[in-house]
Amino acid sequence: GKEVIEQVVRSNQNKTKRQALFFRFLKDDTSWKLQISFKHLAKKLISEEKTGRLGVDLNIDHLAVTELDRFGNPIESHSIPLVTYGKDKHQTLATIGEAAKQLVEWAVRAKKPIVMEDLDFSEKKASLKGISKKYARMLSSFAYSKTLLFIKSRAFRHGIEVKLVNPAYSSVIGRVVYQKKHGLTSHQAAALVIGRKNYRLSERLPKSKKLLLSWNK
Repeated sequence: GKEVIEQVVRSNQNKTKRQALFFRFLKDDTSWKLQISFKHLAKKLISEEKTGRLGVDLNIDHLAVTELDRFGNPIESHSIPLVTYGKDKHQTLATIGEAAKQLVEWAVRAKKPIVMEDLDFSEKKASLKGISKKYARMLSSFAYSKTLLFIKSRAFRHGIEVKLVNPAYSSVIGRVVYQKKHGLTSHQAAALVIGRKNYRLSERLPKSKKLLLSWNK
């Protein structure tokens, strides 16, 4: 938010367009901190649903992103690094901020809304028993509860809409139906499914795959 604060300070030099800044001093065990707050008006939306979507799959070490056209077909896919394991709080926030920046810059160029998983981390944390240690570590980290907040905040400032969808079966459908067909990674295929869910398109597994999944179960 540094650039936004600097913008407000510059605009306050114009006496007819001044905006109030609120300051709060906080003291912890080692230092004093200064918090600055102000009202930030929403920027006019530049993202348009009719142009397509950017589907995002959140993973342990990256954001898998697939850009869709207006019909729900994949155009381009990339992975944005998001490695937070082993980093301190400040390094983690910087990493999340950089990932959010890259994602929103892509959305601004494409003028498309961002579609992400609607993850309830509080529920997932309560059911960590029985899942892999790697996934449990991801959910236990505060970093992943901050990722959506950072993306929403930056998108808000740049006029990009963020939409949330139920991620159920995204990975399975992506891997079985789209990964090989479009030459995507499993996570990029999941991002495609997440983006398509916002179109409310029906996703069905081939009958042969249904039988295979039932047998494996």
